[in-house]
Amino acid sequence: MLIKGELGEEGEKLKIEESIMALERRLGQHLTSFHTSLMGAVEHISVSPYPYDAKPYLEKARLIIEDIMKELKETKALEEDLIKLTRIEKRLLKKEEKSVEP
Repeated sequence: MLIKGELGEEGEKLKIEESIMALERRLGQHLTSFHTSLMGAVEHISVSPYPYDAKPYLEKARLIIEDIMKELKETKALEEDLIKLTRIEKRLLKKEEKSVEP
């Protein structure tokens, strides 16, 4: 019975870890897009006599930052779930050790 619980918890942990890795990959992509948007804004400001021309690039950068913040919150929630599962797994292991002891 305890082994089934451990296996279930381990499977859930693997799913969470995969989700966290996927979020980290997307975070890298967002950072690249953010950097590109900022570079576009800087280029327009330096070339154009009208700084307002950079607004679309800055707006895009702002939206990317919002996406980054959402993904960071999601990652934090997943990491907290992972910690909870690890604690449950430790409790199950302690119960198993007690049941094995004579």
